[in-house]
Amino acid sequence: MGWMLREHRVRQAEERLAAGPLRRDHGLVFALLAGHNQTATTEPVYRHQIVPALTRGAEVMDQIFG
Repeated sequence: MGWMLREHRVRQAEERLAAGPLRRDHGLVFALLAGHNQTATTEPVYRHQIVPALTRGAEVMDQIFG
């Protein structure tokens, strides 16, 4: 299971190099789903769409690591 996170980390490193100085690293494992830089923008607009996606993602992660 740890190999999945290692592969994801390699992809993130490749993306970071490709983006160059334009990329800001926030120490996140997975980038923000909606692409907004502030939750104040995302939350009221997408809450009804994001909650089920996050819930499903958490369920899958629980199956993988649980």
